[in-house]
Amino acid sequence: RTTFSDPDGEVVLTDALATGPNEEGHDLGTHAPGALIRRVECTRGRMRIAVELAPRPEY
Repeated sequence: RTTFSDPDGEVVLTDALATGPNEEGHDLGTHAPGALIRRVECTRGRMRIAVELAPRPEY
């Protein structure tokens, strides 16, 4: 859990790594060890968020 803030607001970033089998599975492939779940929540005021995703094979 990481908190970012400035005079206009505050954002809380939470990362979790879901591992192991489940009933629904995931679309990452049969050999993927888990799924990264990232939650960004604005907890105060207003914040502009930019998200850049650069997945890497076998990472």
